[in-house]
Amino acid sequence: AFLNVWVAYDLGSELRDKRLGRMMVLAMFGSLGIFGLLLEGHYTALMGLLFAQAFVVYIVRYMQYRYRADALGAGLMLGATAIANPTITLIVLLGFVPWLATIWLGRPRPSWASWGVLALGIPAMAVLAIAPWLSDMVALLDGGFPEPFERSPDNLWVLFQNHGLWIVPVALLAVWIGWQRRDPVVILAVGWFLLVLDFSTTGGIATLFPWLTQYLNPRDVAWYGPVIPYTILGGMGLLWWWETTVAPRNIPSQAVYVVCAGVVVLALGMIAVDPVEDTVSEDEIAAWTWLEENTAPDVRLLNAPDEVWAPVIAERDAVYFPALPLLRGSDNVVKVQTQLEAFWDNPSPDRIVEADIGYIVGDLAGDDPVFEAGDVRVFRYSIDEE
Repeated sequence: AFLNVWVAYDLGSELRDKRLGRMMVLAMFGSLGIFGLLLEGHYTALMGLLFAQAFVVYIVRYMQYRYRADALGAGLMLGATAIANPTITLIVLLGFVPWLATIWLGRPRPSWASWGVLALGIPAMAVLAIAPWLSDMVALLDGGFPEPFERSPDNLWVLFQNHGLWIVPVALLAVWIGWQRRDPVVILAVGWFLLVLDFSTTGGIATLFPWLTQYLNPRDVAWYGPVIPYTILGGMGLLWWWETTVAPRNIPSQAVYVVCAGVVVLALGMIAVDPVEDTVSEDEIAAWTWLEENTAPDVRLLNAPDEVWAPVIAERDAVYFPALPLLRGSDNVVKVQTQLEAFWDNPSPDRIVEADIGYIVGDLAGDDPVFEAGDVRVFRYSIDEE
């Protein structure tokens, strides 16, 4: 998350100067989109956003100076984005590909030679750089499983609330100012956001490429996608506000810092990091930690169907685990899970079949548990004992 904020400063400095860089840092930090990803553990998405921002930095530098080294850097960063996170890769393409067509609306316009480098040279370098990885991934893209994700109008709320809400009017202000100037970067950010909205919520693009939804979660696109557009537009809007309102009136810098801190606090209250539906209690954590410290690494647990985080904290194999939407070959696993649901409806040892269970953990009554924390008890189980 820190490196993302740092690169946002570099991007703003390349677009204009260090003042814009500072405002883009404030926009990214204040919207809290990346910090929500950090809290939710979306680490590969954070890495992908870092490379995606670096890709935009090199694109901006190439547009300004036409250095071949910047084109090479853009290609490498695009390839690194693909390896880091496929969803971020799609998000980058949603912004970059249409921008190649709309770039002619901006000023200054590129030459045909530089446009060819952007449209063909940079993607070719990215593909060449990750060719060995791509060859290994092709075999994993053969489908063979039902579409695990659903597109929902609720993702529209994710586009706004997950980024603090306040950033939206600031971004709209930057759109109005940037369009008057025909700023190509603003055109990039606007098209980027609109296509992210379409893919995640309305599904227009997805009808042209239906196989994408089989691998990419529209809700993740709604969360990850606006981060860079909001950072660009939010930084520009904040800088305009500073230059037209704060600087001419000689408002003390301390007052500005207080206002900025208030914005961050407000955004913290609005950020839409979804609450965990099945909360984990301290007693459950204590039981699972005991299992981690006192059982063999190859032991298997029978946990309750709603205690899916048991294998994560206990670091042991378990019957029930967090949902994995792209899991293959899970027919036998699902069969065992369905059979053992009967045990939790009416706990009885004779209901445990074909599962090779070593320990049972959950809110159970019984004598002689090997560990007990509140209502959560751990029982050792062995077929030989029956």
